[in-house]
Amino acid sequence: MQLRIVAVQLDGLAVHWRRESGEPLEADLLRPGDRVIPWRAGMAGEGLRLDVELEVDARLSDPTSRVNDLTRFEGGGRFQLN
Repeated sequence: MQLRIVAVQLDGLAVHWRRESGEPLEADLLRPGDRVIPWRAGMAGEGLRLDVELEVDARLSDPTSRVNDLTRFEGGGRFQLN
């Protein structure tokens, strides 16, 4: 499963994501343990309302997608705002 940031707005204005270290995210893909901050005009953004649109992409290998019995695949995630 892959998570990708599609769009972010802080107080109604478009912003980008950066890692806490200030490095940009590769292709806006989130990896487990990534800590990201909204980034605008060369600095960390601060505001009252944060809107984030994420895309979830789940993929199965060809053999896994061809099963004779019911197979349940589950995924989970946790988002923490500090």
